[in-house]
Amino acid sequence: MKMSVYQAVNFGYADPMKFNMNGSDYEAVAVVEAATLDEAYELTNNIDGLWINNEAVVWLSAAVKAAGGCRSTSVGDVIVGRGTFAVASFGFDQIGAKLVNA
Repeated sequence: MKMSVYQAVNFGYADPMKFNMNGSDYEAVAVVEAATLDEAYELTNNIDGLWINNEAVVWLSAAVKAAGGCRSTSVGDVIVGRGTFAVASFGFDQIGAKLVNA
């Protein structure tokens, strides 16, 4: 399933409970093909190299392409697939329930 990954523009200061796909607090950085939220999270982390090079990354924002990458997905960032979820300290918190076609 395709999942969209949004990262907080001001890392550590955005409120995922106020997440808005068209707002200015978050930017869409990628769409990944993943079976679970955990997999989407892992695919957008710089573990053994830049995550933008993972084969399951099917779309990157122009800003990420121009910069040659971006930070790993972290607490407070948002993943949208079959629902909208904030990355929490342990797991994910559901903040919305609508299906978004990425």
